[in-house]
Amino acid sequence: MRSRRRTTSAWRSAAAHDRRADAHPGSSPRWTDAPQPPRRLITQPTNLYPQALFPSPDCTLTFHIGLTARVEARQRGPGPGSNRDRLMVAWRPWLQAADALDEAAEAEDFQSVGMRCRESLRQLADALAQANMVPAGQVPPKRGDFIHWSELIAAAVAGGSSAADLRSHLKATSRSAWQVVNWLTHYSKASHFDARLALSATEAVLVASGTAVLRHDPCDLGRCPRCRSYSMTSGDGDDGRALVSCETCGWKSVAPASGT
Repeated sequence: MRSRRRTTSAWRSAAAHDRRADAHPGSSPRWTDAPQPPRRLITQPTNLYPQALFPSPDCTLTFHIGLTARVEARQRGPGPGSNRDRLMVAWRPWLQAADALDEAAEAEDFQSVGMRCRESLRQLADALAQANMVPAGQVPPKRGDFIHWSELIAAAVAGGSSAADLRSHLKATSRSAWQVVNWLTHYSKASHFDARLALSATEAVLVASGTAVLRHDPCDLGRCPRCRSYSMTSGDGDDGRALVSCETCGWKSVAPASGT
């Protein structure tokens, strides 16, 4: 506690000094002002840190690495191609698990990461499962039966012989991730690496499932029937009707009505 108070006091003193220096331009030296900044440690952009707050190269580099890691942590999660809006209910527990891992220190903390990942997968199944995915005459799986629901979802969004490999991949990754997060939840000797593996496995399922749904989504404009280009756009024509057009060859057509 004593060393922490000294450190806090030193930082406050340095911050006050820097504020006073900012009030007088030119009086706040930065590493860019150093005649010969230490090579390999002080480079762009670390040379922009004020020396009053970061008096040594080691201190400057350590802070910069921590800041970079924090920025990257804030940017993690669903990417633009992962159907994040529709699946945010599943991504939210995953983001909570990622935040929990940052603060985890003991085995039970790492186990709680597995619990949040398990909830993320359950929410994924709830968001994608539909009654018409169940074959006729077959009893629907229970709501919490993630593995069987994930198999039905994979069959629905990656049907047909041409998507057999994709369907197999979706089923295998979903089953494996579910088994990993359940193992972590009950593993009394869980470590940071175990939680990191479970977090990555869950993320892979969320991204793959979201992308597969987008691939299967009937709202997808598909390919141009004339030149087979994927550069398709939609918009309103002069008469107010919805049009689908190809940016490559200029082909245009009235967009089909929804539900047809």
